[in-house]
Amino acid sequence: QALKMAEYQKRTQTTPVQQRQVYKSGGQLDVVLVEARRLKPLQSALNTVLQSDPIALYESWSKGRSEADPSQSNQMLDPNYLPELMGTTDGQMVKQTPNGSAISTFVNFRMLHRREVPPGAPPLPPEVVSFRGQKVQISPVIDGTDSPCWAKLSELEQVGGWTFRTGIIDPEKYPKLLIEFEVMQAGIPSATRIGAIHIPVTEEQFLTNPDQLFKNLWLPLVKDGAETPNVTGEIHVMTRWLPAEMKQVFSDGQEKMQLSVRSMFVKDIWHKVCQSRIREPVYNTEAVYHRSVYNPNMVRVKKEGPKRQPEAFKDNFRRHVEELSHAVHYLECLERRQMNAWNLFQNELQEKGYENRSLGELRLHWQEVDDSTMLNKLQSLILRGVPSSLRQQVWAEITLASRVSATDGAGATRDYADEEELAQAAEKEYQTLLARGSLLNTDAMHQLQEDSVLLAAWESSSPPLPEALELHLKRIKKAKNVVTALLACEDGGVTSCESLLVLAFFLLLPQGCKEASSVSGTGEGLVQPAESSVFWLLYTLICTRVNGMYREYYGQPLTSQSEPPSLLAGSGAMQDVNLLECCMAYHERDLYFRMTALGFELSTIFYGAFMRWYATFIPTATVFRFWDALLFQSTNPKTQSLGGRDYLIDLAFATLRAKRNELMECESAAEMKSVVLGFLGSL
Repeated sequence: QALKMAEYQKRTQTTPVQQRQVYKSGGQLDVVLVEARRLKPLQSALNTVLQSDPIALYESWSKGRSEADPSQSNQMLDPNYLPELMGTTDGQMVKQTPNGSAISTFVNFRMLHRREVPPGAPPLPPEVVSFRGQKVQISPVIDGTDSPCWAKLSELEQVGGWTFRTGIIDPEKYPKLLIEFEVMQAGIPSATRIGAIHIPVTEEQFLTNPDQLFKNLWLPLVKDGAETPNVTGEIHVMTRWLPAEMKQVFSDGQEKMQLSVRSMFVKDIWHKVCQSRIREPVYNTEAVYHRSVYNPNMVRVKKEGPKRQPEAFKDNFRRHVEELSHAVHYLECLERRQMNAWNLFQNELQEKGYENRSLGELRLHWQEVDDSTMLNKLQSLILRGVPSSLRQQVWAEITLASRVSATDGAGATRDYADEEELAQAAEKEYQTLLARGSLLNTDAMHQLQEDSVLLAAWESSSPPLPEALELHLKRIKKAKNVVTALLACEDGGVTSCESLLVLAFFLLLPQGCKEASSVSGTGEGLVQPAESSVFWLLYTLICTRVNGMYREYYGQPLTSQSEPPSLLAGSGAMQDVNLLECCMAYHERDLYFRMTALGFELSTIFYGAFMRWYATFIPTATVFRFWDALLFQSTNPKTQSLGGRDYLIDLAFATLRAKRNELMECESAAEMKSVVLGFLGSL
């Protein structure tokens, strides 16, 4: 028996090794579900703002809150109902979307193939393509919010979200393959559908292009059978296509490990991470606000619960670059949705015979005839965002700057009938004022020159980027021209200040939702505002009786004839800061006493924020989104008693209220300033 065992051990293994199937065509698609936002519209403060005037809104806030579901209340959102907006230093992902409705959500993933039919035949239902015997892949359920983020789950943090896999796809076999994302709300006894979206896979090589293996997508949700997207609701996915020829198989049958989807995303933005300064996409400007964001000393060590370590600067830098990269695709998603809503609104105006009238004139007309339906539609469109391609025109119309530039002018009234002649007259008058201002030798012009030098220091990359610096200096030159023309207005009463130059600089930035193709700031879909259009917008907001909402900010204070003219602007911004302080003392007494005890002055932050309309305090894309509502409010007669600048105060008050818990834990005025600036910089 022992001899037989020894002979058996000497035998060579002849069991055949199972060969792994080698594919010569097609490839594998991996889809990572990152997050979803605003799956259900807020039924509280935001919904009230979109449909109410400020006075009615203030009265509605006095109503009680529903403890069962705070989202169904008309009262202001409780700061504890917002997500944890630590935002800057402790390694948490930046997420400024409110939690909204407390629902449980998950996503179903399917692969569908549209079958071809003969001409004239009815379409067939799509065929469901299974993966490893499964027709539906389901993501984990996230509770307590309608803006779930799978990338924040501890077990998915390294891979960036929940991964759906397709297996090997043969484009020849499935020429019209689709993938479906179906967002569901978990419930008893069954789940309900919130929305869905289909995206092509093999058709036109949308996700199977060998020259573009990685894609970062934000997708708007639609309802069943609807062609237009929902009012709210978007999902964020990243895809990676791996062609079959890139799948290497070793001799033992094991496949070579490939880069994950998140690794490909990091590789795609690595050149931005390696730069010495963060640059904002689309606008190609240095992120000035980021200089005040990082403060590792703000991480509190608690006796109970898990300990948090301060985030390293390199991790903070990389995380902000990632967020800005995601924001480009998010803006493009919102742009498509809002452009569709604006097209429907313009079609409605044409049906009613309003196609040749500006939005500002129509708004005044609807207020005279008390047409609340059209007023609410216009207000809802503006507050949900103006498409970047229409922003320049809409801003000019809602502020009545189009009327001023076409008929009133800065001097004599024009009586041309042709629109082209009116536009040429407005441009000619701007050039005349610019030439007149260039000859001035006043203290205001000297101050403007000094402010231009200070703005040039915004480009602080080391080593310097020559093309970026040249572009920055050209933009400063254009902004300086606009302010020079404003100072040349004889009856304008405009005074020179750095904030006015900053506003002109930001108003001249390109408008769009796609990243610039070169350092020169040019790219597909970018709209370059003209100097004259920015001049007439600022002139209307400061110098005219038609609007003039910001004369107290940038205009000379009204004095008697015996007093000499003042070089300084009015004190409107300081008055608004004082009003903010009164709001804090009345509504947040404990926080106000804490700020006073530590010597924290609201003017150290919000005077500059009000003067610049929050430019350089929050990301530029958020600035323009905020200006949509701010400029719309400047001609709202229902807010004249509030100054028409109430949104500046509202944002400041909301910032302090959202960070109330962190501010109460601060031990110095410097810490309070870091908390507020960090929050604004992460919006």
